[in-house]
Amino acid sequence: MNEKLNQPNPEHWSDEQLIDHEIASATSEERSIGDAGARVIASQWHGGASSALYSLTSTGAIDLPQVVAEINESWANADTDYNREHLEALGAYVMARESHDPVEGWSKQWLTPPDEPTEQDDFCPACRAHISAPHSVGCPLGEEDPQLLERVEQAVTAKGIAVAHWLEYVGFRNGEELEAAINMFEDHYLGHFESIEAYAADYLIESGLEAQLDQLRQFLPEDMRQHAKWDEAGIAHDFALNTIHSVADDDGHLYLFTK
Repeated sequence: MNEKLNQPNPEHWSDEQLIDHEIASATSEERSIGDAGARVIASQWHGGASSALYSLTSTGAIDLPQVVAEINESWANADTDYNREHLEALGAYVMARESHDPVEGWSKQWLTPPDEPTEQDDFCPACRAHISAPHSVGCPLGEEDPQLLERVEQAVTAKGIAVAHWLEYVGFRNGEELEAAINMFEDHYLGHFESIEAYAADYLIESGLEAQLDQLRQFLPEDMRQHAKWDEAGIAHDFALNTIHSVADDDGHLYLFTK
């Protein structure tokens, strides 16, 4: 067992110590490491946004052949048995996991010290990355320039977290682009809805289209009126494909923006 596990618990656990503890727990319980452990290890070894390990880190999705190939390559290039042990644990995890699809709430997964429950405030309100992990690529609250970060935080305070999702979507490279993006926010923000279909239903009412259709129903035979209705699911599908960008919150509701 790694000596780190025999030391008194430090006030702040490093990622390596958290991984060591998770591997030791998994070994003693005769199981694979958990989702959080897999995400932490994958975050240390991915090769950038185009890599399969990056997809695992960001969404929980597993492209099994490619992930295994990247783990094997990293294992071959690892300079210590200690690092290889971490990669072997990750390899066992991906082979054992039944579903390879993206995992809802995956961005919340991060190892925490024993007996320290994860709190809601431990996650970035925009990208949902754990405070001990790097922000997701493009997260405006992960901006390294202190002046730009201060301006982002001011906008979030004034307009709500939706503006952070908007800034992550449109991006910015400097203060001028940041101001332009903030100024565009209200023109593009549609609101917070249970689903795009719920927005479509609201849109039909607010635009007056539902009222117009209701008037047309009066000219139909009574037994046919119930069949004259908008295809809200189809409209929502078209919105999602062509005109609306959505960001899900922790409850599965959506922040909606026009593209």
